[in-house]
Amino acid sequence: MKSLLPNPGSGVAIGLGEAIAIYLVYQNALPSHADMRMGAPNDDNLEAARKAAALKSAGLLGVIFLLTHDVNSFIVGGLALGGIDYMAKHHNAINPATQKLDSGTTGQSVSNNVYSLPDYGNSEAM
Repeated sequence: MKSLLPNPGSGVAIGLGEAIAIYLVYQNALPSHADMRMGAPNDDNLEAARKAAALKSAGLLGVIFLLTHDVNSFIVGGLALGGIDYMAKHHNAINPATQKLDSGTTGQSVSNNVYSLPDYGNSEAM
C-alpha cells in the first residue's frame, strides 16, 4: 500500500497529531490519573470508560490510516494509544491504602482456588 503523503516526516507529524488527539480523548473520557489512583482499585465504571476511550481512539487511528495510507503515522499513533491506555489501566488498579498494584483478588485466600488431586497410590493396576 503506497502512502499518499509526500515523505516519511509528514507521516510522523500526522502521528504526533494523532497522539495529541488520543490524549484529548482520554482526558475527556476519564478523570485525572491522580483521582483514579485515589479511588477504589479496579473500578468497573473507570474500566468501561477506558475501554470506550480506547475504541474511539482506535477508530480515529483507523480512519486516518484509511485516508493517508501511511504506516509511519499509524505506528506513532498506535504507540501513543498503547502508552496512554496502559497508564490509565495501571492507575485504575492502584490501591490507595497501600499505593501498590491491586491484582483484584483482595480478601480471597489462595486455598479457595486450589483443589487437591485424587490419591492414586492405592489403586491396582488394570
